Amino acid sequence: MLGVVARVPGIAVIPLSIGMWLRSTRPARIAAVQPLFQKIAFAIFLAIVVGVIAAENERVLENLDAVLGAAVALNLAAMAISFTIARLARLDDRKSTAIAMELGVHNIALAIAVAATIDSELTIPAAVYASFMFISAGLFARLMYRRNGAPAPAAAGAGA
Repeated sequence: MLGVVARVPGIAVIPLSIGMWLRSTRPARIAAVQPLFQKIAFAIFLAIVVGVIAAENERVLENLDAVLGAAVALNLAAMAISFTIARLARLDDRKSTAIAMELGVHNIALAIAVAATIDSELTIPAAVYASFMFISAGLFARLMYRRNGAPAPAAAGAGA
């Protein structure tokens, strides 16, 4: 377990820290390349999700009935709770929506990476979650777009 805990900073904390440092030290350059990096990050994210779903397809289908309800409930609860907390913190609807989308979508790559290092069978719930998160997140984004009357959020996963 210590090995898994040691890998989390490499998967999430270190890349995020580097990105924050670069954005603070070279804002003009980062603004210029940000659209490209968003596309690259989304492609990598999508490749991870598709790869796990493809690799674990049979086991996912065999266990779909056991984990689908929990995976969808977790996704919806994560988005609803994070949106509510953001609104309680007096953030506007657009910022609250962005936070909800981040929480509903981005944690899957980390979950898959951690699960795969422990046991490939543990990737099943993450793969089911990944299979359905884009649907629920997309519906949430559409609902909030209509409610907020603002431009639709960028593609899920593109902001990391």
